[in-house]
Amino acid sequence: MSLNNKLPFEIVHIELANSYEDAQKIAQRYNAELPTMEQLGQLATYLYNYDEIIGDQQDISSGINLDITKASQFISASPFSNRFYVWSGQEYSRNYAYYRYFGPTYTYWYTYVRYYSGNLNGLAVCLGEVPVKNIREELDSDIKKWMEELSKRYEYNSITT
Repeated sequence: MSLNNKLPFEIVHIELANSYEDAQKIAQRYNAELPTMEQLGQLATYLYNYDEIIGDQQDISSGINLDITKASQFISASPFSNRFYVWSGQEYSRNYAYYRYFGPTYTYWYTYVRYYSGNLNGLAVCLGEVPVKNIREELDSDIKKWMEELSKRYEYNSITT
């Protein structure tokens, strides 16, 4: 399975968060959720154009390259020029939270003190769901366009024969 073309979730906001607690506050402000470790693995799969789904606690340290075009919105929110950290919404313990590191040629998961405003400079990536209503409206619109095109072709064929 490949996620090279689309993520199975919607990113609604990205912002620098100096601690896990800050990331949670940012997500709440946007009525959103921080990604699970599984979703961070899916994000890694997407950003590295990896052929297989990267597991929630799987490190990949060779044979991958960060797609700078796909990662541009993350890199621009990060204080680093070519890498970034993303907080997970999952907590490891009362004092630690998970995050995933996205570097130029490798990705790994780890834990960090959840309340410490240190030098991790992680990102709060706020996730939302694509509303079913919007998907239905898009499908209805596509079907309508397809039907109009068929109708035009039928009219053209009727006139020319």
